[in-house]
Amino acid sequence: MRVFITGGASGLGRALALHWAAQGAQVAIGDVQDGHPVVAEIDAAGGTGMFLRCDVTDGDSLAAVAARLEAEWGGLDLLVCNAGVATAGTLEQETPAQWQWVFDINLFGVVRTCQALVPLLGEGGRVLNIASQAGLNAMPKMGSYSAVKAAVVSFSETLALELADRGISVSTACPAFFKTNLDKGLRSADPAMTAILQKLFAKAPLSAGQVALAIAEGVAQRKALILPHSAGRKAYWLKRLLPRERYLALMLKQTRRLRRAS
Repeated sequence: MRVFITGGASGLGRALALHWAAQGAQVAIGDVQDGHPVVAEIDAAGGTGMFLRCDVTDGDSLAAVAARLEAEWGGLDLLVCNAGVATAGTLEQETPAQWQWVFDINLFGVVRTCQALVPLLGEGGRVLNIASQAGLNAMPKMGSYSAVKAAVVSFSETLALELADRGISVSTACPAFFKTNLDKGLRSADPAMTAILQKLFAKAPLSAGQVALAIAEGVAQRKALILPHSAGRKAYWLKRLLPRERYLALMLKQTRRLRRAS
């Protein structure tokens, strides 16, 4: 299996790379940061690693990646759009520049990556887009992050319809908080909110490896929506099944601490 993962130099991307490496896959990771240490881990795990420096905000960078993968591998079996950043803040705190920054990476980065690399997938190929539970169940003081991840979910559903006739499946993973480094690059003008989110990441019940395993199993089953957390699955169904007023009342109660953080 030939796999390309954006944001593969750390966090969930690294964990996914090592999972498929253990199955003997060829795994290329793309990142703005040095991915050579992860390539060594991929090789040690039983796979064949490759690092391709790329920036998902740069279409030319992704085009170069596509050309390299086509030349060396002849195509792809699995494309993973994982690169992303985190933001937080109230309507008043989040500037238009912050909204533009997170959308350029988390949404348009996925779009650019798919435009450049989906043509390398043949029949039976797979696309995995990493969204977030926040894209399904919104949280206060995370407007831009929830909105951009919801957009990734919607884009993935559209892409699945477009690629179905080509025999290419599209999965969207929506993990909740897990132990990762996403909080290290968090952009927020609210110190109290930043502290709360960092604690949520640190105290999360699942590791990046556990989340990667659940996601990989979902991809193998070609699931359209992958929810690695049991609490996330419950929240997803509560929103779908409860009357809207009852669901909002429940969320107001559960997010009281976040709303009062300042």
